Amino acid sequence: MDAYHYHPRTKEFIHARPVRADPIEGNPMVPSNATLIAPPNKESGKVCCFIDGEWIQVEDHRGETRYNGREAILISALGVIPDALSEQPAQETDEEKLAALRYERDSRLRLTDWTMLTDSPLSDLKRSEFVAYRQALRDLPAATQDFDNINWPEEPVYS
Repeated sequence: MDAYHYHPRTKEFIHARPVRADPIEGNPMVPSNATLIAPPNKESGKVCCFIDGEWIQVEDHRGETRYNGREAILISALGVIPDALSEQPAQETDEEKLAALRYERDSRLRLTDWTMLTDSPLSDLKRSEFVAYRQALRDLPAATQDFDNINWPEEPVYS
């Protein structure tokens, strides 16, 4: 006769081991977290768990990645995946892409702010190149049609 051992927390089937009989009464000595009830054959994508005195098949998605919006979540528990989670990350909206473009544009403008100072070491010609570059950066959000392929203006070379 075998005892069917299950995990103390998840209750999933671990293994079967022979049971010894009680030397006095002769009854099988079943260890904790084990049962004499045999689990059914495991279905694909499921594990057998001993819950409330019986074996049930529970979905097993552990190790799979699901998404809550664009946030990746690694599944670490047994059971059905919540409806709020999807198999693919949510796509960025055009508004979010435009906000990201503006953020990058503002960063590039800040990096060249010094070129507009009256005491900058740039020649008038170089300064005019930076004026044109900065204007192209400011015009970029209105001029961009495809936020996945942004045509960034080329920054002038400092010299």
